[in-house]
Amino acid sequence: MNSLLSILVVVGIGCDKFEIEDTGSGTEPGPGSNTPPDNMPTENGLPDWSWNLDETGCEVQQATGVAGPGAATYYYGMYTGGDGSYVGYEQWHFFANDAWEASGGFDCVIEWSVSAVETDPGACAACDLNVAVQFAINESKSTCPEDLLEAASASSSERYDILRTNDGDAQWYFGGSGDQFGNGSWHSEAMNFITPKSCRWF
Repeated sequence: MNSLLSILVVVGIGCDKFEIEDTGSGTEPGPGSNTPPDNMPTENGLPDWSWNLDETGCEVQQATGVAGPGAATYYYGMYTGGDGSYVGYEQWHFFANDAWEASGGFDCVIEWSVSAVETDPGACAACDLNVAVQFAINESKSTCPEDLLEAASASSSERYDILRTNDGDAQWYFGGSGDQFGNGSWHSEAMNFITPKSCRWF
């Protein structure tokens, strides 16, 4: 995965069946937008921000005003480790809208195994952690249709800059552009993120 953004492009142009445009919803789960509910599950001692996500709002394409097959999607990542190296996973969650379900679509996830090592600072000068990440598709834990899996299956890399606050929140940025792509939580042995909701059209 060259980056979250490039995977969106690859999937959009790499599959005959799934032609996707990103409309973005502005919905931002995670720290800074809400407080974890008491019944939210945890993983590695952190709130599981992929739990109970908003699956609505992706029935009608904003660009055309026409209903069509699509999904509400999010990226979620979980990293564990320390002392300069981390392992974990990243997931792309799809929540099928009514039109996609009617044509055979379904809720699904694509998962990558990840490993990361600390590296030189990137574009985020204020960030306190910078990592170089390697990705490999985990087909055994991915449940999406083969068309989507094929477009996302290449192993690749990315650099992230992470700004961690004393209250346990984490802001995640692309190391090259400096653009923020997610929010999450952290402690000394783990960190995670969730991206804003994005509508994908097939």
